[in-house]
Amino acid sequence: EESTAGLGVVGVVIERVMPGGAAERAGLEGIDFRRRVLGDIIVAVEKKPVTSLDDFSRILQNHEIGETITLEVQKGNRMRDVKVTIMDIS
Repeated sequence: EESTAGLGVVGVVIERVMPGGAAERAGLEGIDFRRRVLGDIIVAVEKKPVTSLDDFSRILQNHEIGETITLEVQKGNRMRDVKVTIMDIS
């Protein structure tokens, strides 16, 4: 995940999802470099706005591994809520 504010994007673009990971199981998609299609953009976590990777990380610190949270995600002009379970990836 990385900030793409320079592209006029507000939020955190999902660069790639781990095969079999929580994001993939939730239906989130990363950037498709072959087709040059931007990935899903996380714009809020638990209704708290996300404008940068720092925002995203700060909000996640208030939640526990194993907890299910709701992400508000944008893809093109479409907005949707996606529930994901926080996993330990260390």
